[in-house]
Amino acid sequence: MKRVFGLETEYGITVSGAESVDVVAESIELVRCYTEHGALMKWDYELEDPHLDARGFRARELLQDTDESAYYEIDKNRPLSFEEIKSDLVLSNGARFYNDHAHPEYSTPECTTLRQIIAQDKAGERILAECARRRNQKLPSANEVRLYKNNTARLRGIGSSPASCHFSLPAKFSPAPERWAPKRRVRRVSLGLIKSRSGQIFSACW
Repeated sequence: MKRVFGLETEYGITVSGAESVDVVAESIELVRCYTEHGALMKWDYELEDPHLDARGFRARELLQDTDESAYYEIDKNRPLSFEEIKSDLVLSNGARFYNDHAHPEYSTPECTTLRQIIAQDKAGERILAECARRRNQKLPSANEVRLYKNNTARLRGIGSSPASCHFSLPAKFSPAPERWAPKRRVRRVSLGLIKSRSGQIFSACW
């Protein structure tokens, strides 16, 4: 039996030469640069409900609710609609490309072979590079959008967000989620992090 899987890559973003950077605004602008060629398909949120638990009940509140409320207070002052802020696109190769609030994110389409997932991941790199090129054409010559792939940043608070890479695949809902907790607590230790001489932290795995 073939297993379907995919990658979700969060790209770190900044602007060189700028005194301060609104990473949310830059992420929005970067993703919207893709639509200059007429990509009209948007993501359908109709069936998404984070509070609906797979174990058969509805959670009254989630830890993310507090963050979402804080983000909403910031975003409501932006001259953009919710759809424009998310800039959520389904691309012609089946990938999803959108603003994950503080960074652009590229999710590959479903893959069944290693060759496929590598090709789709490389396609994402080229798409992000092209969007950055278009964005740079709109910036002053002293500024340049910089993208960082598969990095893990030690950032805290509203307006800052770590960026990393997720490996996604379907799995049986067994054993019970309560038995996953020990593995989740040691996930970063078992998978590992790499720290460079400059102090940057990079994810060494998916």
